[in-house]
Amino acid sequence: MPQLLQILKQTMQARGYSGKTISAYSHAVVQAYQFFKQPLRHLTHDDYLTFLAHLNTKNRSSQTIALTANAINFLMTQVYKNSTFVRLKHPKRSRRLPVVLSKEEITALIEHTPNPKHQLILGIAYGSGLRVSEVTNIRIGDLDLDRGILHIKQSKGNKDRITILSPKIIPQLRALSTDRNPQSPLFASERGGKLHTRTLQAIFQHGLKRVGIRRPATFHSLRHSFATHLLEQGTDLRHIQELLGHNDIKTTQMYTHVTRTHLTAIKSPW
Repeated sequence: MPQLLQILKQTMQARGYSGKTISAYSHAVVQAYQFFKQPLRHLTHDDYLTFLAHLNTKNRSSQTIALTANAINFLMTQVYKNSTFVRLKHPKRSRRLPVVLSKEEITALIEHTPNPKHQLILGIAYGSGLRVSEVTNIRIGDLDLDRGILHIKQSKGNKDRITILSPKIIPQLRALSTDRNPQSPLFASERGGKLHTRTLQAIFQHGLKRVGIRRPATFHSLRHSFATHLLEQGTDLRHIQELLGHNDIKTTQMYTHVTRTHLTAIKSPW
């Protein structure tokens, strides 16, 4: 198994997969091996369907089962080079609306966070629509403060994009980045390296408790809120798609289901 995981990792790295995806695929392969308790090379499409059905009985989400199917497809076709393997189809994904915080809630969240650096982390995540890993990966040289933009490099899918910076945080960003090496992480840990994503998630969760927000929001809710609030103020959906780095406009369209503007304009018939 260790040798297989190493080959899987090397193959995925050669194809440009992110570390997060490699870790998720590796975990799925380990789970499959623990379920079958035999080498995976000679298992069939129907065998793997049994495994996916088992995951379903364990109440795994449709997203998790779809990821597992992708991992098995990659293993069989790209690692084992099995040209006769019938690829597993994705289960139908459940559609869950994202948790979106109001502007007032986000303002309270940031203002009641006592650490100025932590305030800036939350502010740039919301004001630029960033994933948690994108915040930790920002380097000083990625900032263009004069133009008010941020260059996101090698994000999800190994893609670069440009997004906006909120004018509210540019003075703090300028103070934090002055006379620093362009390759240095913007938010450095005490040891000088970049902060871990778990640290940022903990900052967010502590903030929720501090201001009494009880909804199941996560750090990613800041990104959801960025997109939803832009849509509510009339920003074109295509522009939001570009700022978020979505390949498919359908991914961005989910925010049309959580905007309040069109709903509050409707009057109840009773």
